[in-house]
Formats: sequence, structure tokens, C-alpha cells
Amino acid sequence: MGCANAGRIVISVLLALLLGGGRDDAPASVRHGSRTLQSPPFTRGDQRGVAFDDRATTNVLRSAYTGRAIPVPHEQPPSDPWIPVPPRHPPLVRGEVVPSVWRRGPFRSVQVNVDDFGRNIPGDAGNEPSIAIDPTNPCKMAIGWRQFDSVESNFRQAGVGYSQDAGETWFFTGSLAPGIFGSDPVLASDGDGVFYYLSLGKDFGNGGEREPRLFRSLNGGATWDTPTQVIPFFADKPWMTVDTTGGSGDGHIYIMAEEIVQISRSTDRGLTFEHFTPFTSTIGTLAIAPNGDLYQSGPARIIKYNGAQNPGTEITLDFGTGFSVLVCPKTSSIEMSRAAFGIDPNPTGFLGQSWIAVDKSGGLTDGFIYVLTGGKCLGSGDPLNTIFVRSTDGGTSFSDPVRVNDDPFLPGAWQWFFTMSLAPNGRIDAVWNDTRRYLVGNLSELYYSYSIDAGVTWSKNIPVSRVFDSHVGFPEDFKLGDYYHMISDDVAANVAYAATFNGEQDVYFLRIGDCNDNGTHDSADIADGTSTDLNGNTVPDECERGDFTGDIAVDLVDMLVFTVCQTKPCPDDSCDPPLYPAPVCALGDFDADGDLDLRDFAAFQTTYDLAAVRPTW
Repeated sequence: MGCANAGRIVISVLLALLLGGGRDDAPASVRHGSRTLQSPPFTRGDQRGVAFDDRATTNVLRSAYTGRAIPVPHEQPPSDPWIPVPPRHPPLVRGEVVPSVWRRGPFRSVQVNVDDFGRNIPGDAGNEPSIAIDPTNPCKMAIGWRQFDSVESNFRQAGVGYSQDAGETWFFTGSLAPGIFGSDPVLASDGDGVFYYLSLGKDFGNGGEREPRLFRSLNGGATWDTPTQVIPFFADKPWMTVDTTGGSGDGHIYIMAEEIVQISRSTDRGLTFEHFTPFTSTIGTLAIAPNGDLYQSGPARIIKYNGAQNPGTEITLDFGTGFSVLVCPKTSSIEMSRAAFGIDPNPTGFLGQSWIAVDKSGGLTDGFIYVLTGGKCLGSGDPLNTIFVRSTDGGTSFSDPVRVNDDPFLPGAWQWFFTMSLAPNGRIDAVWNDTRRYLVGNLSELYYSYSIDAGVTWSKNIPVSRVFDSHVGFPEDFKLGDYYHMISDDVAANVAYAATFNGEQDVYFLRIGDCNDNGTHDSADIADGTSTDLNGNTVPDECERGDFTGDIAVDLVDMLVFTVCQTKPCPDDSCDPPLYPAPVCALGDFDADGDLDLRDFAAFQTTYDLAAVRPTW
């Protein structure tokens, strides 16, 4: 992305080729607590379908799983006090290689919560990450998360790290407010590159509420200002967006929260907030249309507001529209709990939240509204799917739902923590955790798919992370957080996610979509013939030599295919046409001479990575 990383990238590639390891070192209304969450007063459409949010039944599951009662509401206050943990930065040992990058084929997950030398910090935990990127200098990024200094405690803080080289390396600066409760982080940037960090915060020493507080950074997340109090009382599951349209609302900050029936707006870069009451309580996200209109998503509905972009104008409810998430051959009762599907991937947490985006590409799809959410397939035994719908008329009606995940309807195949972002050119990116390979709830891989036709069709799903166990490293609250976060540019998607590759919960950054680093999305490279895609998995072949099956893992099956493809050496070190029996065999022709011989086999062995699909602890 134009940052000064060339030397580091070359070193990483050489290590990968020499060591062949997976890491760069080696180798209706819902009762909630004592209150009722009410559906909005729809004026158009209706709410249909089976959504993923079934919190009315999850407390029973939580008690059964943990052996103890888990209180509601969802955002539980920590029962443990803050205990300062001494810095754990032992000096580097001669010859030590820093294990902070985990690879799956061409995809590199870079750990964010690391020590001063870029190493994992044993014994801590981080989850529920959110990312901000400076639009004026995309090399500058920040990621915030729920930071647990010790997995033995449920006390969490507002953790944050920043990068100045497009995510190649990260600096973990610690908590924004050491010793003060911090949770539910949401990060965003305005059009000038000012970063905002929204966090639930409570100073227990001063007896304060767990109120939403907004921090601001003027230098890409390296330092942060003293926070502004957004709301002086508890507000669970807040979300934030910033207007970057360049219109009358440019720079406006909008904040909503599940626990309160209001929406907050700042027109002075977060210094002060005004509050309006048309908001309807739900869990979801916010998006802004090209004309500055404000939209909100829920599990199976969207809401449009009036007046948000006009300073001095009251924000009022315009309308709400429901949509269907029914993509299953048979559907059962919405009241069936997650416990009915066996092992739950996130026992006391959400399985995802509804994401909304509005197209600002300026073309034929400008103003289209996109929603990514989840849907159950109870009758088929398939527990959860990634569902996409769109509106081409400003949200007054929606398309039939599209099932983004392309696996069969199978028991134990969870698609959870579904996350969507929209590139400026209109490409839609989606990632989610997926258990399809193992059909057991706790073993997931991060999957990716994209659409370049406004969500009508979606690319083949591909795994972009190693397998991890979501039940490992629980920091005394038995979940991996409640969401991931992603921001797309015209070339690739930038993902902030949590996983347990180290045997504990950690936060990672992953860039997906430009595997050959040529500044063009992989789909364009394949479409214009710049790259081939012999195995049909949407990844350019030059990025995945040896992966005949296209599952982004060179394993035993690929070894068998190599033996079938293997030929005698070309007599003149160049064969035209090639000697191998099928076009896909070219993926094993590392020296591109038209045969698969011992030289190619030696190179193939350096890509062999069976651990990519096996937990490593």
C-alpha cells in the first residue's frame, strides 16, 4: 500500500520458503433482563424470517455450559477488581524469531496485542476488535479491543494498538485508561483522518456508571485525548459511524446503543453531543447514504432516520422495513435455542450482529442498501448461515435473501461472526467464522467471499486463516467477544478479528484480496488475464503454488495429486506443450518448465503445511 515495508516483506517471504511453517517464525418483543426490547413501529413492510438473535434462551445455555448462573443484561460488570500486571517484556534471546504472524497460504494474520518486541504476551486475552484506517494515509491504522491483562480475571479495559505501515507491524500501547473498565469498543475515522474510539467505561474507584465514552486521536492512534462522556448512564452494545460524504453532515458522529431509546449526534468532532429519541432498541450497526441519510440495521430489519445530516435539525424516525432471512429448505420455530444444535461456538456471547452499508460508488448502484446478517435453518439441522439482502429503492423494499456461504445444509456447520464492509468502488466483502470442515462448533476457520455485482452473486468461499478453537483461552466470561470489524478499500479488505492460534485469545489484522500485492483486487487480475486460477478458488495461482485442491492449504491430498501429476523431466529443460496430464498440474510446476520433476517436488515440500487445518496446541 505504498508504506516502507519492502525489506520486512522480503525477509518474511524468505523465511516462509525456507521453513515452510504456518507462522513466519516456524516453522416481535424480546425479554431482556427486567425490560422489554420493542420492535419499531414499521410504516412500510414487515419483519419476517428467523433471525440469529435468540437471547431469550441463551441464559439457560450459559448456565448449563459454565455450571454457574450468568447474569443479564448481556454486558456484565466485572466481578473481579483490577490488579495491575507487571509488564511482560523479557529481552530477546539470540536467534529468537518473533512468532507474531500466522499464515494460511498467501494470507498473513498479524498479531496486534504484542509486547515491545512484537511477541505474544502469555496469559492475557483480547477479543471484540474494531478497526479505524486513515483515509488520507491508509498506512495509519488503529485497532481497539477488550483487553484482559489476565485470563484469571474478568476485568477488561479499552485496549488499543496502532500501525504506521498498513498493518505489517503493530504497537500495543496498553489500555486507554489503565485500571478503568472498558468494553464494547467501536473505532471509526472521519474524512480528515481523525480517529474516534467509543468504549463503555466505568471508574469503579469513583463509583461511575458504565457509560459510553469517546476518545479521539489526531495522530493515527499513537496517542489519544481525554475522553468525552457521550451518555451519563449505562448503554450496552453501542455502535458508531462518522459521516465522510462531504455533504452538509460531513464529520458528524452518530452513536446508538441497544440499552437506550435514543440516538446521539456530535457536530463538533466529538466534543459535545445532542440526543434524540426516535431510536428503537436493537443490536446492529449504522450506515450513511451518499446524501447523508442515516440508516440502522437490526437482525431482520432496517430503520431510516430524517434530519441527521442537517445541523440544528431534530433527528426523527422515517420508516422501518423488515426483510426475510429464509433460505432454508425447512424452517422450525424461532424459539428453538442454540443448545439444540450441540456445541456452541461462543457460549455466552452473540453469534454475530447485523451489518448495513450504503453504496457510494457513484455508478448505477449508488444508494443501494446492503445488509449482512444471520439466519437459522432449524429444520435442516444447519445451525446458522450468513445471509445477504439488498434494497435498490432506499430501503422501502428488499430483495429475497441470498445465502453467502456455499456449503451444504449440514448439522454442525456454523457460520458466525458474519461481518461485511463495502469498498468505495462498490465491491462487497464478507468474512465469518466457519465450522464446515469439522462440523463441530468450537473449531473454526475465518472464511472470505466477495461480490462485484451488488450482491446478486458471491465468489467461492475460501478459508483465509488457520483453524482455531473458540473455546480456548476464555478470560472468565466464556466468549470470544461479540463481533469482528472490517474496512474495505478498492483493492482489498482489512479485517480485525480474534482467534486462539497461540492457545489463548488474541487480536489479529488480516488484509484479503490482493495476494500478489500488485495494487489490484484478485478478481480483476483473474478477469483480465493478468493471473490464472486453475483450481477455481478465486485466488491467483502465483499466490498458491502446490494447492491443487484450492482449499488454501497444501496438505496430504495435494501431495497425492502431485504424484499423479508428476512427469519425467523435460529433455531440454523446457517442454511446450507441457508434459503433465491436466492444466491444474501447472500449480506444481514451480520452475515453469513444463514438467513436474524432482526440482518441483523439492519446492513443493517447502509449501507443505498440514498444520494449517489442525489446531497447533
